[in-house]
Amino acid sequence: MCYDLTIDIGILMSGSNKRNTQYFQTSHRLMNIMSSKGIFFLALDIRGKILIQYLEKLKEGTFGHEWLIKMMSEDKIKVVPWIPIDRGIKVEIKEAPFPIGGEDFKYVRTAASTICKYLVSHDPDYSDRACRVLRRKLEIKVKTACECHEL
Repeated sequence: MCYDLTIDIGILMSGSNKRNTQYFQTSHRLMNIMSSKGIFFLALDIRGKILIQYLEKLKEGTFGHEWLIKMMSEDKIKVVPWIPIDRGIKVEIKEAPFPIGGEDFKYVRTAASTICKYLVSHDPDYSDRACRVLRRKLEIKVKTACECHEL
């Protein structure tokens, strides 16, 4: 089994000890597991929106930047085209509430387009209600870095 994980920028930032340092250990560990085990791949959107955000926020020399380069050089990237998401589903997600116009929706679109549909984040925008809607409507499983250690 392979896992193509969609990773929120917050995970990479905390794994680099740059933001949300309370998640440093679990995020850092997940990044190490992903880069060392052949079953894990980083999912990116074909439009490059996630990669652009990664490169803008992860400064050269940080663990996250080096990790991203390693994942790319070892061919551990899965680039996926976004599947269309029905307007009714978008309305339900927005009412969850979830910021559809915000920067997090690109992760939702990408995760919905992957095979395993895992989205890894510590972002509070992924409330219990939002996660239920994402799971029910798009089969997306939102997990924390710690929950992914068990995959």
